Parts: sequence; structure tokens; C-alpha cells
Amino acid sequence: EREGLTLILPRAEAERLDLAYDYVAAWLTLEVHSALQAVGLIAAVAGALAEAGISCNVIAGYFHDHLFVAHRDGAPAVEVLRRLSAEERA
Repeated sequence: EREGLTLILPRAEAERLDLAYDYVAAWLTLEVHSALQAVGLIAAVAGALAEAGISCNVIAGYFHDHLFVAHRDGAPAVEVLRRLSAEERA
């Protein structure tokens, strides 16, 4: 980004390197392998998390999508995702 470099790394590594940080996140990986051209997966996930009042930052990888939520929201986010998955299977 023009404004600066963004790094995602373990907190201990940031501290070891004496890097300032202001967001500590829980890292959740969607185990679904979706095609890169698939439409709607992230919208559904983000919508379910938003309904629960959970902010989410997404990084799409080739094999999996990765969600970063505030550390305190990690466990509640996992529960939201489990419910969403169960609804999709039903």
C-alpha cells in the first residue's frame, strides 16, 4: 500500500523484532478449498460474522481463505462458522 507495509506475523515475532503493532488477531483458516473464481463464500462468511457483531479481515490464499478477527472474538467466530457450516449442510 502507498501508506506503508502491512505485515501479518505472530505477536512474539513482532516483539522479538521490536516492531510496533496495534491489532492482535485470532487467525482462522477456512478448510474449504474453493475455486478462485467462486462467488459468494466470503460474502456468506463475512455476513454471518457481521450479524454476530464480529469484524473480519480476509486474506484469500490459493488453497484456503484466512480470516483475522480480534483475538477476543476468536472463539465466538469459530462458533458462528460452525453454525454456518451446519446450515449449509442441512
